[in-house]
Amino acid sequence: MRTGSTVEMWGQKWDDPLQHLRTDQQALFQYIDEENEHADAYFKRTRNLTKSLFKEMNDFLRVEVTPRPVPDVADGWEYWSETTPRGPVHYRRRQFSKDPRELVLDASRISGTLKKVGLSPNHQFIAYDVEATGNEWGTLCVHEIGSKDPPAQVENVRAFSFEWVDDETVAYTVCNDQLRPDRVMVGKWREPVEKHTTVHVDPVAFIDVSKTKDKRFVTINCNTLESSEVFVIDTQAPLDPPRLIQAREDGVQYYVDHHTSQFYTLTSADGAEDFKLVTAPTATPSRPYWRDEQVPLPGDKIEDVDLFADHVVMYVKRGGASAVQVRDVQGETAGAVHDVPLPPGTTVQPGINMDYHVSSVRMTFQHPYAHSSIFDYDMKKRRLIPRQIQPLPVKEFDASEYDITRVWVTSRDELGRIPVTLLHKKGICMEPMLRLDTLPLLKRGWIVAIAHVRGGSELGRQWHADGKLLVKKNTFHDVIDVAEFLCQQGFSQPDLMTATGTSAGAMAIAAAALYRPDLFRSIVLHSPFVDVLTSMLDKSLPLTQTEFLKWGNPQESAAVFNLIADYSPYEQLRRLCASDTVSSTALPALLVTSGLRDQRTPAWQVAKFVGMWRHVLARTERTGARDLVSTCATDGGHFGNDELGQSGRLEDMAEEVSFLLDQVSGTHMKLLSVMDAEARKALGDGNALAKIAGLLKAKI
Repeated sequence: MRTGSTVEMWGQKWDDPLQHLRTDQQALFQYIDEENEHADAYFKRTRNLTKSLFKEMNDFLRVEVTPRPVPDVADGWEYWSETTPRGPVHYRRRQFSKDPRELVLDASRISGTLKKVGLSPNHQFIAYDVEATGNEWGTLCVHEIGSKDPPAQVENVRAFSFEWVDDETVAYTVCNDQLRPDRVMVGKWREPVEKHTTVHVDPVAFIDVSKTKDKRFVTINCNTLESSEVFVIDTQAPLDPPRLIQAREDGVQYYVDHHTSQFYTLTSADGAEDFKLVTAPTATPSRPYWRDEQVPLPGDKIEDVDLFADHVVMYVKRGGASAVQVRDVQGETAGAVHDVPLPPGTTVQPGINMDYHVSSVRMTFQHPYAHSSIFDYDMKKRRLIPRQIQPLPVKEFDASEYDITRVWVTSRDELGRIPVTLLHKKGICMEPMLRLDTLPLLKRGWIVAIAHVRGGSELGRQWHADGKLLVKKNTFHDVIDVAEFLCQQGFSQPDLMTATGTSAGAMAIAAAALYRPDLFRSIVLHSPFVDVLTSMLDKSLPLTQTEFLKWGNPQESAAVFNLIADYSPYEQLRRLCASDTVSSTALPALLVTSGLRDQRTPAWQVAKFVGMWRHVLARTERTGARDLVSTCATDGGHFGNDELGQSGRLEDMAEEVSFLLDQVSGTHMKLLSVMDAEARKALGDGNALAKIAGLLKAKI
């Protein structure tokens, strides 16, 4: 148990000297102010570089011709958004009409962050959720399109998700104090919340609500990390109690949609670790009536399904890469399945497909060397139709000079082959997407390696299971093994190896860097989950109880307690501070970014980690000490500050890239000066730089 700053459990006892930062707000704010002042002083040193990088990344966004918005079609209406300096503005008009556009919603005039948006069945009203900065729940609002009246609000509830039941009725989930949406309420949106009815409460699961593609049912989806339970509300009988599809079973997940007279269910039942698609009659939707419709091939994982009147679209991961399959469900070809021809290196995201009775599906293609592009796929004619393609400006970044390579790294236990995606200039030698912060590094000859380590989901459920609970250390070992591979193959070397991660990915980078500080020159951690033991010992913290299935419960298991105490980055640092010896191995240079309003990795936990890192630096031989820079945005949440706008986000990216360049620049120049002339001539200066500079990103 934890009493104040003392941890005593399973025969162990120690003092946590920085735990007071949780309760002493004055001390926390003072600490954050001091760290922010130190960060300001550091970035003054790199001010010119940061300004140059900001301009460079801003130029990547410049387009010669602004592309026309691609409308999304629903029930005879075309909807689209236009970007303004104040924010997006949403419009519509009747399909095939030349009528003037009609304003639907001006998001720039809304105070807060606009999240989910949903149209009423008759398209007369629009509902939306508005979150205060940093919060993960918001206020549900309903606005009549074309009206100048202020929107109605569902007041005094923490709304998380919502769905229209009919034109007058909404179903929505409500968050509890642990940020878990634990109940569903249904009511007339014009009426006060006191008249709304709670139709379902779940003691452990995350609940969200959605609607089947044919609009027949609202689904109440109750999910944990390991199992599912789904109820449905019949929109033709909205006052009837929700109907259970299938009672929860340990280890079985399922997701439901509806098509004409049957339910389509994506499930992991019957040992289908990478999910299969089954059907059952509307009247008897439970598991005894499930019939296999699509069982994936070995190595395939069905991640998402979209239903249309004549087709089923399945979004698949195949060996970690994107694939899309179309299954015919009507006519002579019913049951036939074909693959959509995708461009190489493309990551596919489902588009907005609101219409059910159409023969084309919209998808978004993402590529590390281009802006997102929009394609429609004609499922009958089997051809891709480009709707919006926006390459990077060739003057700023010529994509033809760069390549993508996948390599496989054998894990130390020889139980896994870790896929690693390398972004690099041509001539050197999973899920890459365009990231502006990597382009300046690539232009300067760096190699960017994306490690798809165990604990992630790219290679299926078993790959995820192999990096959690009592085998969680596989994740950190994989990061280390990939870093060693990159050095052994000559892609980088320890003095030039940098790494970055976010949230749990940041924890993986931090843990690996503390296990093997000799492998990394610098690391960047965004909203890092680094005080793992403190979090998992405190059930009052948001998400702790639901995360027991991922990390384990240290209060119930000595093995779990000892394992988390071993790998938790904060505990690693605490042990270094308690050691009687002064460290001779330099810790990597460190940049940490966090938000004071973060509800997942609270600022006091990040402050504890940074403070303990500083204590270790104070005990490190002076010649080995490297920079530690920590910034905490007072208005930031776990995912940053949505109100910063594009310019603010670019400034943050520019500071991060300037930090990485600043940390390796001295070593770069030294190594380049001693390279023999033959090697430089053979590789070319740019490729020589790439040979020794690398950025490793952990994807979990």
